[in-house]
Amino acid sequence: MSSSQSPKASDADNEYLLSRGYVAASRLNLQHYLWQGSLNYIGAPSILVPPGARITDRPDCRLIGFDLDLSQAPNPGWLPPQINLKKWNIFELVHPDYWGKFDIVHVRLLVMVLTGKDKTQFIDALLMLLKPGGWLQWDELNTIDMHVRKLDKSVATPGLDRICKGTAASGRYDWTLRIPELLISRGFEKVKMAKFGDSPHLARAFNDQNLMTMDEVAAGMEGSGKADEASKLKSDIGKAYAESIAGAALCIPRIVVLAQRPMQLRQES
Repeated sequence: MSSSQSPKASDADNEYLLSRGYVAASRLNLQHYLWQGSLNYIGAPSILVPPGARITDRPDCRLIGFDLDLSQAPNPGWLPPQINLKKWNIFELVHPDYWGKFDIVHVRLLVMVLTGKDKTQFIDALLMLLKPGGWLQWDELNTIDMHVRKLDKSVATPGLDRICKGTAASGRYDWTLRIPELLISRGFEKVKMAKFGDSPHLARAFNDQNLMTMDEVAAGMEGSGKADEASKLKSDIGKAYAESIAGAALCIPRIVVLAQRPMQLRQES
């Protein structure tokens, strides 16, 4: 499950500003490989995979990928036989066919989708998907520690600085660092979080991927009637790209949260 999920149509036009065309699909593919290069894994190696495991978003097993919009995914005919893709709106109830079916559930980059929303329903759905004793892996952005990295601190980076400040959104996305406590509050156990930054050899690539995302956001702003804001962001993107050539990069660290469903769920009072 990934960031192409969106709220219901009435909310999506105002809140979800990313695209769903071939350029956005290419950005998602780049993003996936950069995350893999940063973490050095897709599925956390500390999670032991049982034989014949059924997993969401992890290779080499029986895998089911969920998303609201499957248009950016490969045609099913291109996929290995053990991989199936299903539609699911994360703001709706999980279909009973999937209750308690998964050894591992892997979700990534729902920060833009869940910000401003009640997260308990989604977390309860994750619990519902897992078998007793199954594991959740949740990969997310850490905007609290976001920064502009420079090879030469004297170089001015007004474009990157404004994008960094705008992405921080006055703490709007800071909730991602509270994912562990949110999971614990809904009944998950053995919860732990790891932080990952940008290694120097990936900093420029992550920076360019971040600028691609900002391009999509600017286009979304235009489509939602925010032409002036879109124009300012596009100007900053142009400046930021020139600044990246000079040796600067927008770095948005990542977190990975692991948590286990207990063998027996507690009873809500």
